[in-house]
Amino acid sequence: MEATESPTNECIVATVRSEPEWTSELRKDKIYGRIIDDLENNRISESVVLPGHSKRLKIADFAIIEGYLALLENHHIRRVVPRSRRKNVFLDAHAGLLAGHFGPKKILRSLSQRVFWEAMRSDVMKWWEECKTCILHNNKQTITPPFKPKTTSKPYEIIGIDILEMGPTTEGDRYILSVVDHFTKYGGAYPIPTKAAETVFRVLFERWISDGCRLPKCILSDQGTEFENKLMTELTQLMGIKQIYTKGYNPRENGLTERFNRTIIGLLRKKVNIPRSFAKGAQGVNVGPPQEDPLHLLHPCTCNIFHAKAQAALPSLRSDLARSKPVNNMFQLANVASIVLDPFWGDRRKELELLNKDSKHLTVLGLAHAIAAHRSSCYAFGMALKAAHGKRIVYPPLFPQYPGYNVESYYAQVIERLDQVPQNYDDSPANPTIIAMPSPFLRGETELEENDKAKIMVYTTFDSPAAQLNERPISAAIVLVWPGSMQSTVHLNRTMHALERHLQCGGTLDMYPPPYEEGRRGTWHEIRKLCAEVVEVLTGPARGFDARVVDSYGTIGEMVALGHPATSLGTSPRRGDYKYHPWQVAVYLKQLKEFGMHTAGPSLPYRHRYKRPDHPA
Repeated sequence: MEATESPTNECIVATVRSEPEWTSELRKDKIYGRIIDDLENNRISESVVLPGHSKRLKIADFAIIEGYLALLENHHIRRVVPRSRRKNVFLDAHAGLLAGHFGPKKILRSLSQRVFWEAMRSDVMKWWEECKTCILHNNKQTITPPFKPKTTSKPYEIIGIDILEMGPTTEGDRYILSVVDHFTKYGGAYPIPTKAAETVFRVLFERWISDGCRLPKCILSDQGTEFENKLMTELTQLMGIKQIYTKGYNPRENGLTERFNRTIIGLLRKKVNIPRSFAKGAQGVNVGPPQEDPLHLLHPCTCNIFHAKAQAALPSLRSDLARSKPVNNMFQLANVASIVLDPFWGDRRKELELLNKDSKHLTVLGLAHAIAAHRSSCYAFGMALKAAHGKRIVYPPLFPQYPGYNVESYYAQVIERLDQVPQNYDDSPANPTIIAMPSPFLRGETELEENDKAKIMVYTTFDSPAAQLNERPISAAIVLVWPGSMQSTVHLNRTMHALERHLQCGGTLDMYPPPYEEGRRGTWHEIRKLCAEVVEVLTGPARGFDARVVDSYGTIGEMVALGHPATSLGTSPRRGDYKYHPWQVAVYLKQLKEFGMHTAGPSLPYRHRYKRPDHPA
């Protein structure tokens, strides 16, 4: 056997993805090495005890993501840091290029969302106390009267602005324009060359308002000429911004901005060695702690159900007033659901309560539906709700303001029955569904047994259903089967007015074609066009309501005659047997329900009587 030459090393091309250094170090650790080994061998049911960590964890709480060992906790992916790298991670968050030597609470809040190691709190406290820069520059606590804060209720309602003189820089800047929001405490520091009115407003508009979409309603400043001038007044009036000024030589009235100025100066002292380069250090105020993402400051939840109409979270609401009511937070959503779904209130009382801007009505059912809607739309809220299961919460963090009473008992009841909340709720009237059918289905009214959920109404002409619908109470839903011939305009208008009465009160309408006959194809399609026009009129914007009207001609379409449900009825009424048999009526109703799953047409059993010869076995 001849030996063949092996290819040289230069000809061998291989791609090997090396393991991250963090993971290699963790493999040598006694505890984390076992966790990695268990994950690789799919042993995820065992428990893990970490020294200095109070929470009990399991192997299933960890995962290897992109080669790194990570802890999955509170919808955060936290990479596990080996012992030799922990202090470097802290220093990067505390004194790095984009850091600001902030305190341990802010550092912990930032790190706990990204990394993990046991006893992180004690390590951060220890290393923060050892920071020489913080020891030298942090202000000592003095006993002074508290600042006077401005009361705000939402982000960017009031912002405070001020000018800090820092000296000239190499870039030509001499001042810092400091801006801080009174509600979120989000702030920014922007270097400017002069404090002229034009420069101040241009930087405020470009850097704060335009770049961050942070249009304030009110600006609080001192009486300096850079703020109180004709240009600033005209531009703020043009943008609809109100200006308020502090009293002369009274900086405490703008206390939050003054405190923010102290934060800026302290940050620059720790980060800037050469005073002329303060402009670069000021960027850390805009991108580092203590602020969060500006988008989430303005919209704490980005699941698109808040700061919108109630129909975004509760699409099945029938009340047009409730659907169009704007909701900005969980309490307002729970308030709308509580009013609409209250079984003991009439329509008039619900309407008055929905129009009340200060309504505080809350029920367990309404809060449960609001929480269920938010949970299904927001992953972060769902994970937080899951983590809070079984815990006693004195003041649930669901409402931005106090609703006027203790919601703890409501919240406890909701959590207990949250899994029992139906997904398909309905606030429409609880009266039976009306199934209006033409006269060939007359036997359906006598041979089929009605129940509490459905009532059959057989009509001869299109004028008949109008009179019967006006005499009946408002129904939860109407299923209308059109007659097999064209109707007069007078009868059609009367029926439309009767249907509109139900739709305005929260009912729904499903329209279906008459039984199909091949010899009358043209008439059948003419009725189809008429039905589409009726639906367009009933759902037009001039009607003033947002009811659900379904034209099932559009769904059946060109499936005639092979796929149309009427083909299974067998005997045509125009061939001697004018009335349909009960079993044919039952088949038709069943197939109507199958063709439109949104149709509220329940099954109807036969009456107990003797067996008919025409009934199939």
